[in-house]
Amino acid sequence: MAYSVANNFPFSSWGEALFLMLQTVTIGFLIQHYGKRTSTGLLFMVIYFILLVLLLSPVTPMSVVTSMQAFNMPAIIIGRLIQASTNY
Repeated sequence: MAYSVANNFPFSSWGEALFLMLQTVTIGFLIQHYGKRTSTGLLFMVIYFILLVLLLSPVTPMSVVTSMQAFNMPAIIIGRLIQASTNY
């Protein structure tokens, strides 16, 4: 999402990622909250949104955002391979 915003892509191309991100952060908080670790959940949300603001700010070079986007697909593939190998 940060890559798309930084490149001024239209909302229709990254809007779904925004709502998926909000859902994921909410689920992460709720897992902590129902595990009686509400303060950890709040800390998770605060750190997550601070990192998001940093990624969207001019402080972060565009090359960093582009590199993170480029490493996204290999990370997903490796994660799926690891998950598949542990399911046996």
